[in-house]
Amino acid sequence: MKTDLVYWEDEIGKTPKKISVDVSPYGIQLGTRAEWQMGIAAEDKKVEANVLTPIKIMPVTVPEGAIVLPCIFMRHALGIVTGITCSGRCKPVEEERTISEVLFHPIESGVIYKNELLTVINIIPAAIEEELPSKEAVYRWMQKRYEE
Repeated sequence: MKTDLVYWEDEIGKTPKKISVDVSPYGIQLGTRAEWQMGIAAEDKKVEANVLTPIKIMPVTVPEGAIVLPCIFMRHALGIVTGITCSGRCKPVEEERTISEVLFHPIESGVIYKNELLTVINIIPAAIEEELPSKEAVYRWMQKRYEE
């Protein structure tokens, strides 16, 4: 299936770019061990309540073959990280990536200062399995995985 991938070429709010890519669902198997990395502010940033704000963080390397999830617990008194971002085109899971920014949803206005913890980033090894071309294939794959 073809879809359009829209991303910020340089930084959020600057230069949007759109390319057409082929996508399809895949089965994945998650590892039983994972890694925690800290999402630490790399800049001072004024935030306003209920205004989603991109904040640069100290770089976090994501190894090839891993997926990333932000920890949903609120780690900063002013708000919560709702997304993890990086500039440029999204790289596939088979390539190493670097997280350089988070989307922060403030519940109170204030200032985020450099070196403050914003989130914990869960890095989970994942093995890509077979392409799943249809909804039925997804259900068959899931059923097969749970029978083992």
